[in-house]
Amino acid sequence: MPAGSKIITRLTDDAVRWVESLSRKLSEAPKTRWSEPTDPEYVAEQAGERLVNLSEQAPQMLDIYNDKALYQILQEAEAGESSLGLVSPETFRRAAAEIPMDDPYIRQLVGEKVQALSDLIESGIPLSDVPFLSVDNPIDRVAQTVGHEGRHRSRAFEALGEPDQLVRFIHRSRNQPLSDLPKDTQLYSEIGGMQREGGGKPIGTLGELIKFLSIAPPVGALSQLPEEAEVE
Repeated sequence: MPAGSKIITRLTDDAVRWVESLSRKLSEAPKTRWSEPTDPEYVAEQAGERLVNLSEQAPQMLDIYNDKALYQILQEAEAGESSLGLVSPETFRRAAAEIPMDDPYIRQLVGEKVQALSDLIESGIPLSDVPFLSVDNPIDRVAQTVGHEGRHRSRAFEALGEPDQLVRFIHRSRNQPLSDLPKDTQLYSEIGGMQREGGGKPIGTLGELIKFLSIAPPVGALSQLPEEAEVE
């Protein structure tokens, strides 16, 4: 049985419908000599094992994000160019540079943006892209966050009671996916942006904080953060 057909047999019914719907949309795009096949079997093969894991562990993400954008990062992860994982919204914000929420004006702007994103999600309007953390691996057992996008989305997920959110992890060095690093590697918070103090600190191990979507059975588990952990 072809690889794509095998993937389809392992998908949930909702994920199969996602593949079929995406296949139809891709087939409607103008064709060029560089166009890829658009049949469901090819789409499933390109999305790969990570789509299987996502459909089992967080199927709601198939509805929350734009299907073409999600397909692109699934392809990217299958090619080993990035990693995909599920983390708690609070973990995402602890890894990213903090927003100075003690400033009333900034707090109001953040609140308005989070409410707008929450309304989109509740209305079933797909978000345009998946949040990311850019991570450097300067030395063994250290993963330093050096960039991010998606703090407002993490707050929206938290407000809606979502325990996990999908995150794309971009590798900045060593040409090695974050998911391939030892699970006891410490993840350090980002230094930069409006943050002047408090960054560059370990927040936990990869195995504790991230549930990677990978070919192997999911490694690690989402950790329960201590109550005293600082929240933006």
